[in-house]
Amino acid sequence: MWDSFEAVFFVIAGFSVGIVLGVLFPSIWRSFRRSFRKESRYAPPAEKWDENLKSKLKILSEEDADEQGREETEGFFTIHVFEAFTAARYYFQMGDTRKAVSLYVEILTSERVSKQDTNRALFELSQVYFFIGLYGRAFDTAYELLNRKPQQSQVLSHLLKICAQNFAQDKLNLVLNLYKGVPDASLRRSIAHSVCRLSELFLEKKEMTKAIDYSRLAVKWDRASGRALILLWETTSKQFWQKNLEDKKIKWLSFAADLEARTQISLNSKVSSAAGAEYLSILLEYLFSLPNSIENYGEIEKEFKATFNWEKLALPVQKKLMESIFYAVILLQKKLAVNSFGAEQKFIQILSLVTNNQQDKILEFLNYNKKYESYLLFGSLAHQCFQCHSLVSEFSWQCSNCGLEESLFPANNSFPETVL
Repeated sequence: MWDSFEAVFFVIAGFSVGIVLGVLFPSIWRSFRRSFRKESRYAPPAEKWDENLKSKLKILSEEDADEQGREETEGFFTIHVFEAFTAARYYFQMGDTRKAVSLYVEILTSERVSKQDTNRALFELSQVYFFIGLYGRAFDTAYELLNRKPQQSQVLSHLLKICAQNFAQDKLNLVLNLYKGVPDASLRRSIAHSVCRLSELFLEKKEMTKAIDYSRLAVKWDRASGRALILLWETTSKQFWQKNLEDKKIKWLSFAADLEARTQISLNSKVSSAAGAEYLSILLEYLFSLPNSIENYGEIEKEFKATFNWEKLALPVQKKLMESIFYAVILLQKKLAVNSFGAEQKFIQILSLVTNNQQDKILEFLNYNKKYESYLLFGSLAHQCFQCHSLVSEFSWQCSNCGLEESLFPANNSFPETVL
């Protein structure tokens, strides 16, 4: 029994001495930790780095400003830490990522580099890995930095990009659970978009339950995100349509619910009318291809208007929904979904039923589209970013120039005034 007490005493005493030394002499503890880093923890596996660059390089800290940089001392090529960062960024910009990664690894494994510079090297090294497609290494490197600084929103945003690109749902949950900061509106939107990417992946795989769960999670993070709201509408709508494919009347009522959902999204979000137009075009094409579709509508017209009544909408809301429908029509015309005159006439009738018998406006719009088809392919679909004012040929969820989410809006109103 005394031997056991003695063993426990020495274990506790050794642990306490280690903590005291780590607190009083952090440089010794840092040297001890970094002595294990050269075992390819940060370098990619199965890579043979340039040994001459690695073995003859000596990183000097900012405190060693009195020492001469770039001197041959004892076989080492000395370089200050700020010069190492500059050289690594230069190699990365010139496309030599091997040398860039080697320099970052040297900074991380150097015993004379400060903690601040180590954190900076971790972040930049993760960015390099992300750029060259080593998403696993990029995540591990940035995740270690987030463990050190769990309130860094910039690191969290970078990790969100990695998870969205690599579709790593487990890693995304780890990151969101670890982050301890207070996300602002921009960060909440970035989190919502990353979750949307996972929902879209499950939607492509037709795993509807997971797609709906992640779309709801995205709305929970940002209730004003148009992407999250439209994705939740699309996933729940598709699940409902799949369960009721046999009932012809239910299809029209489902479409009424879809129009009502798109109207509510317009009221709760400032997203462009082109958002969700692709899914709306799929629904219109489906109704257009059904046999006896117009006759089926006549049987459930009262129920349809009880779910969605065009006349009860305010004029600005009607205009917004009409724009969404017309964006869907443009997409249908681009893929030649409406060809013959007879088919086009039926399509016009279906649109008239939806928009409270505004057949003249729809016909005028289709004729306008045919007359200015080459212009409308860019003019009607063109969008502009409200932050950097860059133009893109069609709507997307993120500006390709500045990277801001949900910043694109129609560049101009290409529709005739009598139509809208």
